[in-house]
Amino acid sequence: MRKKILVRVEDYKRFIEKNGSNKLDDRNEIYTFGSFPPKFYRDQNGINEEILEGIPCSYIILESGDDKILIGFESKSSSEYRMDLLKEPGTNIWHIGFSEIDNQIYDIEKYQSLTEKGEAIDVISRLVFILRDINMNVEYCIGATGDDKKDRIYEYIMRFVSNWEKRDTDEYPLGWAIYFKI
Repeated sequence: MRKKILVRVEDYKRFIEKNGSNKLDDRNEIYTFGSFPPKFYRDQNGINEEILEGIPCSYIILESGDDKILIGFESKSSSEYRMDLLKEPGTNIWHIGFSEIDNQIYDIEKYQSLTEKGEAIDVISRLVFILRDINMNVEYCIGATGDDKKDRIYEYIMRFVSNWEKRDTDEYPLGWAIYFKI
């Protein structure tokens, strides 16, 4: 059974036009919002598909270099997280990872463990705010993991990031990732 991923209408149309299908891979396909209410009503009432703009938050740059930026921030429950931006060599593509602040990237099992705190939307919203605030004007990448819970978090990002693109890559085990600009 395929998993359905909700995306913006413009991105759905663009993906279908480019790929001739709504399939991301054998396990995932995209779909879009319904067509109601009509455009005139959406325009008159300020209804749009931009699901969230990010939650303003305080953050601190923990480390900044030419190929790595580590950023600390807190969630609404005061849990501390760290966003890791890692630059792919020879490109202007920055790969995004995040975990609880004390989890080190070299301890993969701990770094990738889910917190089960029920605050994924809050954390993603803060990540979006931070990425927009630091305004690096680069391309970002989030790789598919094969972990359903984690991939659902990444799929949520696709609902509000415009102009994302699925690309094949050997940087991630499933062979593809989502690339986007903020």
